[in-house]
Amino acid sequence: MYSIKLDTGKILHIAENYGWYIDGNLAGDEDNSIYSSKLVRELDWYSYLRNYNIYVSANCNGKCLYCYQDAQEKRTIENLSFDDIKNYINYIESINDARTLPKSIELFGGEPLLRKDIHKILDYILDRGYSVKIATNGTLPIIQSKAMLKYIKNSNIHFRISLDGHTQELHEKYRTKNTFYKIIDNIKYLVGNGAEISLKTIVTNHNFKYLKDILHYFKYDLGVKLWNYNALYVLDSTIKNNIESTITHYTLVEELTKDEYKEYWDMFIQTPLAQMLKSIYVKK
Repeated sequence: MYSIKLDTGKILHIAENYGWYIDGNLAGDEDNSIYSSKLVRELDWYSYLRNYNIYVSANCNGKCLYCYQDAQEKRTIENLSFDDIKNYINYIESINDARTLPKSIELFGGEPLLRKDIHKILDYILDRGYSVKIATNGTLPIIQSKAMLKYIKNSNIHFRISLDGHTQELHEKYRTKNTFYKIIDNIKYLVGNGAEISLKTIVTNHNFKYLKDILHYFKYDLGVKLWNYNALYVLDSTIKNNIESTITHYTLVEELTKDEYKEYWDMFIQTPLAQMLKSIYVKK
C-alpha cells in the first residue's frame, strides 16, 4: 500500500494489483471495498477490436420524439444487404488477430427485428463465434414467435430493450404511444424463458425523481437483472420537439452513487458510471 498526501489534504492510497482510493486516513483502510471489488480494468488493447456495432435496419416502427437516429425522417440510406453484413464480418475477422478473446456484435437500427432475414443474420454471426446484442424497442410480436425461441434460450444473445419508466405515462412521455404494455408483456415473456436481457432508460426531468421506483419495478416486478441509462442529448429531434432536460451524466452519477441505491448497484455493470470506473480502476 502506497499513500500520498494530496494538496487538498486528502490521502491517495494505491493498493498494488487492486487499484486506488482517496480518504482522510493516513494509514489507509485495509478493509476498504477495493479489495473485494469485482471491477477489473480493461488493460488489453485488443479489447477494442472485438466489440462491433452494425446498423442493420434503417426502418423503425416507433415514433420516439427524441430519437437519436431520426428514425422517421432523413432516412437516406438503404438497409444493408445480408451480403454486406457478411462481408463486413469477414473483413473485421481479416484485420483482427487470431486470439480467442470474447467478441461481440451489437445490432442497431432503426429496429433490427423488423428485418425479415434477422434469423439468417443471427445464425451467421453466432456461427462465427460472436455473442450478439440486439438493441430493440421491444414492441414487436416476433419476440414471442416460435422461430425466435431458440435465440431467446441462447445465452450468447442479449436483448437490450428501451423502457423509460414503470408506468405507461412515464414511458410514453417521449416514446411511441400505446407501446408500454406490449413491451412489458414481451419483457415478461423473455425473462420467463431465461433470456439474457437488460433495460435502458433515457433519464430526463420527467422521470428522474422516480428512479428508485423505476429500478424497483425493473428488478422485483419484471425480474430484470441489468439496467443502463443515458442522459438526453441535444439533437435535431429534441430541438424540433422542444424537449429539454437539466439532467446530465454528472447528475446521474451523483444520484446513483447514494447509499439508498445500493440494492440496485448489481444492475449497473453496463452503465456509463460502471464503464467509467472500469476505465480508471486497476485490478489484475
